[in-house]
Amino acid sequence: MFRRLIPAALAAIALAAGPSGPAWAQDTIVGVQQFLGAGEATETMARNLGAMVESALVRAISDRGCPAEVVTLDPEMIAKVLKEIELQQSGAVDPATAVAPDPLVANTLVQGVVSQSGAELIYFVEIVSTDGRRLAETSGIHRASDQFGLADRIAGEIAASLCPARSWHLRADYNDLVLDGPVCDITKPFSVPGQGQTAGIVFSFTPTAVGQGTFTLSGTAGGVPWTGGGTYQISTHSMLETGSMVMQGAWQLTSPVGTFGDQATIYAKLTRITCP
Repeated sequence: MFRRLIPAALAAIALAAGPSGPAWAQDTIVGVQQFLGAGEATETMARNLGAMVESALVRAISDRGCPAEVVTLDPEMIAKVLKEIELQQSGAVDPATAVAPDPLVANTLVQGVVSQSGAELIYFVEIVSTDGRRLAETSGIHRASDQFGLADRIAGEIAASLCPARSWHLRADYNDLVLDGPVCDITKPFSVPGQGQTAGIVFSFTPTAVGQGTFTLSGTAGGVPWTGGGTYQISTHSMLETGSMVMQGAWQLTSPVGTFGDQATIYAKLTRITCP
């Protein structure tokens, strides 16, 4: 139940009425939706916690020196958009003459649900872009008597996800391929050279959105030229200094006896570093 945070119609607001999702933190405008209680007894508490998270998130983002912006979502505007979307989906309105719903100001939404078990609060919070991508999620258990502390905890984890560390060491091993090197800003285009038998090959990465992008490979190894490319996704732990990258692509090498190709999924480990 914790993963069904908003009704389908509210999800439609995010998908149909919102602007495209953020590219990186400098383009991120965050709106905290009203938190939901897992039952009538926790509805008021959940709403209050959501408001506290919004305030704490402003501080947490500022403390990290992050350029993301936090805005307050207007419940009346959300209700208006919801009504318009429901009307259009009912078939009662001609799509050719239908009025487009007003866009949401935010391009990134924070959604949460909270339940209580005795003296403990159980929470699940997710961050989604308004183009439908799930960017991050966090969950846990916290003392019910310390809601301000819980708000700070959730806000800190959200800020860490929206404004991730940028400097990492990347290591990947796939058959004879070894990638090993520092990446001082993972939010900008970067490259990592091959090592060992694949020295001479360079993987060049270009971010296209939060935690994802495309890559190309080029160069000469073993006396033959290599070409190829694909896509990648990055996942970093908001509290630990580790992460991972998954690359999916294809490549080929051209030798005097012919052209040979391969395709694969390559897993890389990310370890937090400090660049000069």
